[in-house]
Amino acid sequence: MARLRLRIVKTPQEPPWREVVLDPPGEYILGRDPRVHLFIPDKYISRRHLRILYKNGKWMIEDLGSRNGTLLDDTQIQGKGPVELPSKGELVVGLTVIELEQLGGDKVEEGGKEEAKKG
Repeated sequence: MARLRLRIVKTPQEPPWREVVLDPPGEYILGRDPRVHLFIPDKYISRRHLRILYKNGKWMIEDLGSRNGTLLDDTQIQGKGPVELPSKGELVVGLTVIELEQLGGDKVEEGGKEEAKKG
């Protein structure tokens, strides 16, 4: 099973995390609410902006009806339901830019990464 790495490359405010690796299976919520799995203090991100989930052997992303939408590789995914993630890509939520990368196998490089709490 592939793990999913998220790396914040641009954000207007210092986030509580810069890089995180997600483990399948699982469902993770990203948003401005400090109680979500992936909290980002960007005022243009909704409290519960999007979810990332591992379903049927694939990583998927779904905008949860956010006010400002979600761009995946320059394509608006708001209102499209769960969308399959590419092996590498760029996610834009609010003013925050996140690089996505699926990691093969179970081996993950060390160095300042956090593990996200599962939903």
